[in-house]
Amino acid sequence: FAALFLVCGAAQAETFVVTRFDDPVPDTCTTQDCSLREAAIAATQNDPSGPADRIELAVGAYALTRGELPVAPQGIEVVGVALDQTFLRSATTLFASDGPLTLRHLALQSLDGNVLDGKKRTLENVRIPRALGAYPAGKLLFAGAGLDITIRNSLLQGFFSCHGSGACAITDSEIVHFQAYAYAGSSLDVQIKGSRIDKAINPDHYSYLTAAQGHAGRITIEDSTIAGGYVEVNSPDTTLTFRRVRYIENTGPVKTDAAAHVTIEDSEFRGNT
Repeated sequence: FAALFLVCGAAQAETFVVTRFDDPVPDTCTTQDCSLREAAIAATQNDPSGPADRIELAVGAYALTRGELPVAPQGIEVVGVALDQTFLRSATTLFASDGPLTLRHLALQSLDGNVLDGKKRTLENVRIPRALGAYPAGKLLFAGAGLDITIRNSLLQGFFSCHGSGACAITDSEIVHFQAYAYAGSSLDVQIKGSRIDKAINPDHYSYLTAAQGHAGRITIEDSTIAGGYVEVNSPDTTLTFRRVRYIENTGPVKTDAAAHVTIEDSEFRGNT
């Protein structure tokens, strides 16, 4: 008897190299002619259970004029050259909220309220510059159940918020404003480590970190500096921990408008009004 063996290899991630900076009516992404939108659409046609595809960008500014970009179910990784050399600009939110998305080594700008939203997002070496439009343009609003948000080595100069349940982790980054809010009956944990929350990052924006009324979960801040603003906890179900934090020259103390749990370890408080 003859035996027939079928060997099925795992799906492989595909890399798309973007060759143009404009946003034409989408067609096929080829090695000679591929826009960012065409690359994102091509990724949606790959195996939704496979690994995330990669989209590579060059030095320069990419103008998106046809609405938000799709995010493939398996996820995409969009990689620029550096946060001060590769720019994505749009009049609206840049990416659709579905699908895992990783952004590396680039800057994002939008005239709309939201630069970026979604539930599973990783930003590494990303800059969100001062808003192009009026407030609240330039904000990051991550909302939903099962949030999985990771920010590393990034500069966020606008409004930044995690709303829902799950986890938000910010490491080695600079931000001007952060708000946490948990949906009813759920928990949202936030960890900020090796970072700076400082009005000097954007003098035109007010600066604070707040756990909004209704938040439940842990907010842990370690090895970080908070300056030029204040921290406020408005929910009794929040556990706030300062560990090796410099809280200096702020416009107010650490405020607790509810019976929250606050722990302070090895931290410095100086020059606050």
